[in-house]
Amino acid sequence: MYGMGSKKIEVSRFGLRVSRAIRAEMGARRISNRQLAKQMGRAEHYVRERVNDNNEWSLSDIELICNLWGITIDKLFNTGTYGLAALQNDDRDIEAEYDADQGA
Repeated sequence: MYGMGSKKIEVSRFGLRVSRAIRAEMGARRISNRQLAKQMGRAEHYVRERVNDNNEWSLSDIELICNLWGITIDKLFNTGTYGLAALQNDDRDIEAEYDADQGA
C-alpha cells in the first residue's frame, strides 16, 4: 500500500537483469525463496517480491547474497553460465517485458 501521492517505482531494466541472475543462481543451487530469506535474515515475502520482479534488490542485498554464496559480485553479474553476461541473449525478452509493462 502506498501513501497519498506515492507511486510505485517500476523495476528497472538493470534490476530485471539482476533478479534474473539471482533466480538462475538460486536454481543452480536449488535454493528456495524461503531458504534464501532465512539465510539473509529477511522475511520470505521480502525475498519473494524481489525474485518475482515486484521490487528491486538493494545493493546491500546483492552483496549479502554473494557473501552467503561465496561468490564475487563480478561472478554473479559477469561470468559463468548464470551471470548477467551469459544472459545478454535474453535482453530482448527483458526489454519486451519492460516495454509491455510501460505500455509501449
